Amino acid sequence: MVDTSNTANTVTNLYGILLVDNITPTTDGGYIQRYPKYKPNKVTGQNGNSYGFKINLRFDASPGTAGIDTIVNDYNTFSMQLFSEATAQLQESAKIFQTQQLEISTIDQKVQALENQITSVADVTSLQAQITSVQDQLDNANLAFANDTVLLDLIAKNSDEIQSLANGNVPVTLQYNTDVLRQGTGIIVNNNIPNLVTISLATQEYNFMVPFNSSEVQVTVANPLNLNQAIPSVFAQLQTYTNMLRLDTVNEAGGDLNIYINDEDIQWSTGQTLRLTFNNTLNIGSRNIRLWTDAPSRLNTGSFGISMGVIPNSEISTKPIIEFICTEQGILNFVFDIIK
Repeated sequence: MVDTSNTANTVTNLYGILLVDNITPTTDGGYIQRYPKYKPNKVTGQNGNSYGFKINLRFDASPGTAGIDTIVNDYNTFSMQLFSEATAQLQESAKIFQTQQLEISTIDQKVQALENQITSVADVTSLQAQITSVQDQLDNANLAFANDTVLLDLIAKNSDEIQSLANGNVPVTLQYNTDVLRQGTGIIVNNNIPNLVTISLATQEYNFMVPFNSSEVQVTVANPLNLNQAIPSVFAQLQTYTNMLRLDTVNEAGGDLNIYINDEDIQWSTGQTLRLTFNNTLNIGSRNIRLWTDAPSRLNTGSFGISMGVIPNSEISTKPIIEFICTEQGILNFVFDIIK
C-alpha cells in the first residue's frame, strides 16, 4: 500500500483487503463509492451534512471459499440401509417415549388422587385410639355378661326400684336438686331442710321510704320538717313495689312543699304506686305540694326535672293521703288520686 502524496510512505505487511463495493475506474486509477460532504454556509445559513461508516472487517485466511461436503458411500448401498434402519429405530423410540409420557401423566393423576384421600382421612393415631376404645368397651361388656345370672340380677334390681317408686318411696338419687332454686326480689326460698323447699313472700303491702331534709338529716317525729322556709324540701329513695312516705312537719309553710323522689338505683315501673301521708296536722297555709323525680336526668330535663304532679292548696286537707301512680315507665307519666 502506497501513500499517493508521499510515495516513500509504503507498507508491505498488509495481509489482505476485501472491498465490499464496486470500484469506479478512472484514467489515473479508480475509486469506490464517494459521498460528498457539505459544510454549513455562514452567509446563506444553509446547513451542512455529516455521515459515518461502520467498517465490517472480515479476516479470511484462505484465498478460496470454504465449504462442507457430506458424502455417503455412493458405491455401497449397505451404508444407506443402515442409515434408514437407524432412522426407523429413532422414530420407534420417539413413539415409545410419547407412550411413556402418557402413562407417566396417568400415574401422576392417580398419585395426586391418593394424596387427596390421605389428607382427608383423620390422623392415624386418633383412629387407632378410637378403635382401642371400642375394643375396650366390647371387652368390658363381654365380662359383664359373661355369666347369665348377671343379666337376670340387673333385671330384678330394676324391677325392685320401679316397684319402690310405685309405692311412693323415692330414693335420694332420684329426688330433685333443690340447689338450682334461687330467691328473687320479694321471694324467699328456704332449702335448709334436706330435700325440702319452702317458698314465701317477703314483701308486705308497703315499703316505707326514709325522708331527709335539704341538710341530709333524717326527718322523724323527734326531728320534724320545718315548713317555715322559702322552699321546704324533702328527699326520699324509691323502693321496690308499693312505696309509702310518711312525713312529720312543724310550723306553717313559707313556700310550696317540694318532695324529691330519687329513682337512680331503682327505676319506676308501670303500675308502681307511691302513697304520701302525714303523721301530724299539716299546716300548708296557702301553698301547694309538688313532687319531682328522674334524679339522674335520664330524659335530659335535669336532675329531678320530671314533675309527678302538683296538689293545689284547695285540695289539701290537714292530714291528706295522696297516691301517685306511674302509668308509663321510661317516659315517666304519672297520675295522682287524693284519697283524703
